[in-house]
Amino acid sequence: MCVAGRGRLILVVLGTAIAAVAATAGIVIAADGDSPQAANSPSTTEVRLTAPTTITTANAPTTTTAPTATTAQSVAPGPFDAFRLGFEGLGPIKLGMTLEEASRAGGAQLVLVNDANCDPVRNDSAMVTGYYRDEGAQLWFGISDGEIVSIFTKNPVFLTIAGIHVGDTRSDVLRAYPKAEDLPELSGGEIHVADAQGRTIIFYRPQQSVEAIGFIRLAASTAFVNTGSC
Repeated sequence: MCVAGRGRLILVVLGTAIAAVAATAGIVIAADGDSPQAANSPSTTEVRLTAPTTITTANAPTTTTAPTATTAQSVAPGPFDAFRLGFEGLGPIKLGMTLEEASRAGGAQLVLVNDANCDPVRNDSAMVTGYYRDEGAQLWFGISDGEIVSIFTKNPVFLTIAGIHVGDTRSDVLRAYPKAEDLPELSGGEIHVADAQGRTIIFYRPQQSVEAIGFIRLAASTAFVNTGSC
């Protein structure tokens, strides 16, 4: 075998080995002389290295679903909430009305809750059906001879015409009613406001050490100051 033949054989073997290595490593090999026209020409092997392709998979953004907010169920407003307390009564509900008249005027049913309470003057107590019965929200109507003679509340939603409600202080009451009679020696402390007809609004403090008003009562006269509270 001539030297040229041995050279071509060596190149073929070497090329085959390189091709095998390149295939494993991802190297692309292009050899001149692959065509018949190049058979008599010296073989030139070109090796081109191809950089490995890196495929990056983007992580999809994580979507966090916020928990649905739970709205606390609010207590339904009472039918008399907008009524104000004055010497004549509570809004359209007036002293001297029967329960039937008061129910029509107020738009809600008033019903008796006991036959006779503990007051000096015999009377009954009435309340609004389905409303104003929880502690701190009560509203009573004192009844005598079938008519409303007093109105009593511990509910701060009810304002007097002068703007006072349960929770206001003794000083607030005296500012709103400059002619009020301050009677700290009575119970925990009482403030009386009367009109020319003797109808009286009374603001009670639970005890003298407490400035805040604990409940309010409207009475048709001094004879009914204590009605509707038992």
